[in-house]
Amino acid sequence: MGGLTRQAAIVTISRLINQGLMIVSPVILVRLLSVDDFGKYREFLLYATVVGNFAAFSLPNSLLYYVGLQPRGVWGYVNRIALSLAVSSTIAVVVFAAIDTLLPKPLLGDALLPCVLYVLFCTNLDFWEFLWLAQRKSMLVVAYTASRLIVRIVLVTVVAFLTRDVATIIGSLVVLEGIRLLGALYLWRRLIRGQEVVPLEASWRDQLWFCIPSGIGVCVSTLNSSLGGMFVGQSIGEAALAQFVIGGYVLMVLSPLRNSVSDVLLPQMAALAKDGSAAWLAVWQRSVVLFAIILFPVAVITFRYAEPLVVTAFSEKYRDAASILQWHCAMILISCFDVALALRAIGKTQPLLAAIAVCLVVNLGLLPFLLPRYGTDGAAAALLASNSAGTVYLVWHIARQLKISVLEFIPSRRLCQVILASALAFGVITPSFWTDWLGVFGAVPAALLYLLVFFGILHFMRVPELGDLVSRVGDLVGRQTARA
Repeated sequence: MGGLTRQAAIVTISRLINQGLMIVSPVILVRLLSVDDFGKYREFLLYATVVGNFAAFSLPNSLLYYVGLQPRGVWGYVNRIALSLAVSSTIAVVVFAAIDTLLPKPLLGDALLPCVLYVLFCTNLDFWEFLWLAQRKSMLVVAYTASRLIVRIVLVTVVAFLTRDVATIIGSLVVLEGIRLLGALYLWRRLIRGQEVVPLEASWRDQLWFCIPSGIGVCVSTLNSSLGGMFVGQSIGEAALAQFVIGGYVLMVLSPLRNSVSDVLLPQMAALAKDGSAAWLAVWQRSVVLFAIILFPVAVITFRYAEPLVVTAFSEKYRDAASILQWHCAMILISCFDVALALRAIGKTQPLLAAIAVCLVVNLGLLPFLLPRYGTDGAAAALLASNSAGTVYLVWHIARQLKISVLEFIPSRRLCQVILASALAFGVITPSFWTDWLGVFGAVPAALLYLLVFFGILHFMRVPELGDLVSRVGDLVGRQTARA
């Protein structure tokens, strides 16, 4: 268990570093490109991400299960994934190219061919992270993902600085991914040379069917989160899309943080649920409150100082993105309810697909109504309503499954205490004199005072999860100090 915890910690740090690096690139690019050009670049990446998820269809994820199930058959399963990715990526780009060609207004226009090549190069033979995770080679995962991202950032920055041309920047990404594919092909062929042929316990059909639920979930979820950007780009233009994208960067830190904590909690919760103990629910409820204690201050402080944060990080040109950032702060609060973790713990993952469908329907229903009236704010509001609807559905479903009320399922009393503490502490950062005197730097002492008041109120209310958080941080600091 200690090794697994160490691996989870390493992967968590890797994910957070990668997300931090991903924010570095736009901070530089917005100063080298016009708003319209940055919007065109982000539009290319938006469609490449959506099509890329359909091309990969979560096929490499199956290695985490099957390599663990039969370690000696690792290269047999890898070869299957390599062939499956070749087929699925070809189908995905052909369908996307047909859609783009048949639409009255093309989605990408001249960028269609680069997008097709980019997706093919990115997707094929891109199973290394899952392979190494399955083999518990977590440091290789860190090295691979970080180096790949750093090379990408350096390349894009240098090309943007030298050319200021979006087409050249996109072309350089395509060439880079083509080189990666050739390197992956060489490494793959070298590693499988001379390997013993082991009969695989799982059939082709079993492995593909294993991927279908998660593949559909990831694809539809990515489509849902990208719909707003697609509608904004097609209806309002690339400049508005640039503002919309900048306003959503705050969400990048949430996924790796929550998913990594969930990965650590899941084995413990699943074991408790399998033994018939109701203690797994208490573990989940404590995790919700802990997430709230950590994320509520982030959301409140970011909401209050959205405009100076955006202007300082991305320049005056992106001041309009501040309102988008404020909408996304509400999404941070919703993310505290990791209901998917509770469903996975009791082995009931089918409702997740239904929840994703609910999100997509709500988003598609609201976007045509809100976008023409409220612009990019309308698209952000539609995404917030979409995610809220999916979360409410999951909470209602699992509460009914457990035959308890919704208020019994969620830790309502302790959450109300966190919300009350957040609201009371907000008074210390409401005055404008913090930023009037010191500009954006005035937000730093204001945020520190907010945290002091927030945690002080929680301590006064005797919220038990605060003690858990403090003790865990203290233990971590103590261990690091002892090692030093």
